[in-house]
Amino acid sequence: MKNIINQLEKREKILAIFAITFITCAIIYTFLLSPALKELKHLRVEIIKLREDFQWLKIAAPKLKQLDQNKHETLAQSLTLGSIEQSAQQYQLNQFITRIEQQKNGSISIWMENTPFNDLLNWINEIETQNHQVLKTTMSRRKNNDGTLNIHIVIK
Repeated sequence: MKNIINQLEKREKILAIFAITFITCAIIYTFLLSPALKELKHLRVEIIKLREDFQWLKIAAPKLKQLDQNKHETLAQSLTLGSIEQSAQQYQLNQFITRIEQQKNGSISIWMENTPFNDLLNWINEIETQNHQVLKTTMSRRKNNDGTLNIHIVIK
């Protein structure tokens, strides 16, 4: 290689050195520097997007946390036909239930006949301690004074 360079005239040597330097720089730029610059530009755009997302998350995190907590509380306090029937069975009132229905709004309607008044009050108190609301009660007292009544209860 040195022989070829030594055979060139001074002007050709300068031109050859310039061409080799230019080709070397072009190869380095094409294969190393250009991809790195593109990646750097992409990362700068990505950083801006991530900062915006981070700001949104900082704002939304407390709201999302509250929603998640409400969801868990709702699930823990959910009212189902099975839970009402099981609760009534614990108070030995399930035998007095004539009809029980799940309503579209999430409440449960219960119709009971010949229900002992004191047991019914204890059961309703238990339902309310489980954070459910007794929305409506409609009682019809029986004519005999045996301490029983017919009742329609709506629980949510």
